Amino acid sequence: MAGADGAVLRVLARRAARRQLSYPGWVAAFLFFRLFDIWKPWLVGRADRRHDSAGVMLDDLWAGIFAALATMAAAAFAHTVLM
Repeated sequence: MAGADGAVLRVLARRAARRQLSYPGWVAAFLFFRLFDIWKPWLVGRADRRHDSAGVMLDDLWAGIFAALATMAAAAFAHTVLM
């Protein structure tokens, strides 16, 4: 991974090494965001197909929203069913 992804991973790895991050939700959020940003389902793909500067921003916005919802669903599942 290059660029911003690599920098984010380095910062998160340092914080995890210092035990400042106790909940693994940040890992799920990052992975869900990357999944939706690469896969580009539904509104993410529609925004990406605009081929303008607004489309570049909107596809990341939609990927982030979908990642947030998926992270909350995964956390709810983990805290209700698995615990």
